[in-house]
Amino acid sequence: MKSLVFLLLLYGLSCSAQANLQTFSAKAKQFSNYGEDFLGFGKGENNSLEHTISTELFTVAVQNNERMSALKALLTIHLGTLCPQDRSLVETVIQQEFSYYSKQIAVDIRQVNLDVGDTKKPGVAAEALRMRGDLRELQALLDSIKFSEK
Repeated sequence: MKSLVFLLLLYGLSCSAQANLQTFSAKAKQFSNYGEDFLGFGKGENNSLEHTISTELFTVAVQNNERMSALKALLTIHLGTLCPQDRSLVETVIQQEFSYYSKQIAVDIRQVNLDVGDTKKPGVAAEALRMRGDLRELQALLDSIKFSEK
């Protein structure tokens, strides 16, 4: 009976982790697209405020694309960990990383807000606001994921 309960719990965690993997994959693609867009916005604007803004926004997009890759790796490890003791350790590490990334994303949101206020290009501002919305969604997701109490 205990093994059945464990398997049902594991299945529930696996479904949730699979859904989060898909979400992180979709967000990675979005941040990759944002990065390409901000690179394009910065072309021909060398040594100007607009170039600096586009570069800063590009950096935010790339950093969050990299975070999505790391989060996907952590969840993949979680899915492959069957031993309850090991799984508990993995969950602790993941929870710490989620918290750290959430704080980093808060800094990114502040950076995007500054850049939106400084840009004179409506296209840059609109894309930055979309990215800020995605950052907020991601931060809320990371803050909401909790593993069962041991």
